[in-house]
Amino acid sequence: MKDDESELETAFKVVAIMQTITEELDESSKKMWRKMLGISDKPTNSPRVTDNRSTTYNSE
Repeated sequence: MKDDESELETAFKVVAIMQTITEELDESSKKMWRKMLGISDKPTNSPRVTDNRSTTYNSE
């Protein structure tokens, strides 16, 4: 149980670092960052907003 809490804390720290990095990038750098992470579409304004559409897979 203690390991899970430690891993969760580490994950939150990683996300915070990644958010800080992406906030400092210009548009072309953000595009490269998303490509490196395998994210093809622009992110929504808020990471808490959920969208039922898939950004990586097309069902057609």
